[in-house]
Amino acid sequence: MDDRDVYDGKADLVAQLFKLGEPGQQMWRREELREILRHQLSAPVEFDFGYLGPEATDRLDKLLSQADPPVRSFHDLLHHPAPPVELLVLTKEFARAGLRGADALLPREIASMLYVLSIVAAMKHCGCRITKLDTQGLRHILDWALEQPWVDESTRAFLQEGYQITGDDEASSNV
Repeated sequence: MDDRDVYDGKADLVAQLFKLGEPGQQMWRREELREILRHQLSAPVEFDFGYLGPEATDRLDKLLSQADPPVRSFHDLLHHPAPPVELLVLTKEFARAGLRGADALLPREIASMLYVLSIVAAMKHCGCRITKLDTQGLRHILDWALEQPWVDESTRAFLQEGYQITGDDEASSNV
């Protein structure tokens, strides 16, 4: 599968990337996934972006230092009233990288959730889409995210807001 196909908003290809709906794929129990997501959202952003290299790390430090209120964790970033769009894009790319390899640092379900959450945060707080997925593709991955029994109520409410936003004209400009 070519990454460009995913960006073009083809829902069936997004499902392939996420491996949505495949029975027998789950390695983690519901309670474990809930705890891993909680841990990932509370994790320092700098730690997970350390793989980007020194130049990107300098850019990351600058973006983090300019954020007011400060962004320390993924939770802070996703719920920031005016998050730096570049950080949301980096978060999405970090999550997408976790969907590709057998040596991924995060379980596929958590990487998928972080991917969706970063897109929702950009639409909700910045009024832009950081993906080229069309409305059908966005709703497809949001449907998946909302169906996960391990998602806490706060995250579920955030995802539901994203679902409502997907059709809004104001959030339709792509970054």
